[in-house]
Amino acid sequence: MAIRVECSGCQKTYRVADSNAGKMMRCHSCGSTTRIPESEAPDDDADFADLSEDEGADDVAQDDSDDSIFGSRSAKPAPKRLPADDAEREVRRPAKAGSSNAVKWLLIIAGSAGALLLVCCGGVYYFVSSMMKPPAASAQASEPFPVESIRTPAFPELGQAETMDDTGVQVYQLDLAAANAGNSQPAARMQLRVYLPPGEHAAGSLGCVLVAPAGTNLLTGNGLDDPDYHSEALPYALAGYAVVTYSLDGALTAGLEDASDSEMSTAYRAFSAAFGGLANARAALEFVLARLPQVDARRIFAAGHSSAGTLSLLFAEHEPRLKGCIAYAPQPNVEEHLSAMLRLLTLTGGYPGIVDFVRRSSPQTHMARIKCPVFLFWSADDSVVTPHDIQRFATDLGKLRQDVTVKTVPTGDHFNSMVDPGMGLAIEWLKTQPGEKPPAP
Repeated sequence: MAIRVECSGCQKTYRVADSNAGKMMRCHSCGSTTRIPESEAPDDDADFADLSEDEGADDVAQDDSDDSIFGSRSAKPAPKRLPADDAEREVRRPAKAGSSNAVKWLLIIAGSAGALLLVCCGGVYYFVSSMMKPPAASAQASEPFPVESIRTPAFPELGQAETMDDTGVQVYQLDLAAANAGNSQPAARMQLRVYLPPGEHAAGSLGCVLVAPAGTNLLTGNGLDDPDYHSEALPYALAGYAVVTYSLDGALTAGLEDASDSEMSTAYRAFSAAFGGLANARAALEFVLARLPQVDARRIFAAGHSSAGTLSLLFAEHEPRLKGCIAYAPQPNVEEHLSAMLRLLTLTGGYPGIVDFVRRSSPQTHMARIKCPVFLFWSADDSVVTPHDIQRFATDLGKLRQDVTVKTVPTGDHFNSMVDPGMGLAIEWLKTQPGEKPPAP
């Protein structure tokens, strides 16, 4: 005997063996479960003629797997069929638990991915930060440069002077290379430019100002300015002082902006070997003592603007023979100023000893060694150096010495403020120093 069963979900009809009476049947088409009724005789053979396709599903055991048309007795009852209007409302119901679970898992996955991203970003940040942090400087970096080890180069004679017609100032151009053939020591091939005030000068009658060229990145040197450029020397000469400007080892032939990595590395090696320009400054002082008898050895000052102002301070920290120091808009802490690029430069391998060098060449490191009066000048709107850093240096130095003079102006930026009024204020300060001639009324 066979039992005719109609799916309660989709009304598809099945024919099953009567031995399955009372069992639960799962529909192949819609998945609904339907209880098989008690055995009954078929109406006639015609009733089942269209069910021949299901004959293969006649006799299935109660514990067969769920992929058969029969489920276990614990299966949920078949869903109740709804009238047409109820069915429409059923479609509008919220998503069932299955959809909620999917959303929940998506949120979990998204949250986990976000957390992983944060961890990765934090790891990358830590890695980059550790890579960017330069190695620690050694204890020797806080020691002064061994300037006493610098061998004084040979000096040529003054030669012929060029008279500046509009001022009467005598200008001499000198190159030490010819006098030091074969000498590869620092400062042996530097250039000098000498300015003497108009007129004749008795021995020891003049004071002198030593001026380095500005415009370096504090890791390389610089040549003398253009022969027609006299703005940073002439005012001192017109005030009655001899002036000597001097080049710095490690100058870039192509200029700072056009130099290649190899040229930068080579220039740094020469500049650091010259102790950040100290070898050149000291050679300029020795030249004055050897070739300018008009100058009083007790009246020699150092002066400089920007990077040259940094060297002027460093020179005062290493040279007890200076009578005074003038620094316009200097960078007092080279180590702090270059900290962002230090790690990258150490990784290249082309800048040996750079971590120690930037600390050792910072005036901040050796300020307690200054033994002469200091004049500091800057503009509050300086866009190249940070006025706050100079003020901090001036405050710290003022705690060590009572003869620190600070002059500031509100505008003028980096260069123009130095030309006017900076140099005029510095010359007034020079004239007030003991043994100097007071300024004319």
